[in-house]
Amino acid sequence: MADVNRGNRPLSPHLQVYRPQLTSISSILTRITGNALIVAALMIVWWLLAASTGPEYFAFANGFVTSWFG
Repeated sequence: MADVNRGNRPLSPHLQVYRPQLTSISSILTRITGNALIVAALMIVWWLLAASTGPEYFAFANGFVTSWFG
C-alpha cells in the first residue's frame, strides 16, 4: 500500500459540518415508528390476555393501557 499523507484530517465527517440527508432521516424515523408499533402490539396482546384472565387483572391492565403512557 502506498503511504498516503493525510495530515490531521479526520477520517469521518465531523458532526458540525455533516448535513443529514433525507435517506438517513427517513431510516431513523422508520426505526422509531417500527419500535413503537412493536410496543403497541405487545400492549394490545397483554390487554386481551388480561381480559380473558379476570376482572381484577383486566382492571389493572386497562388502567395501564389507558394511562398517558398507553
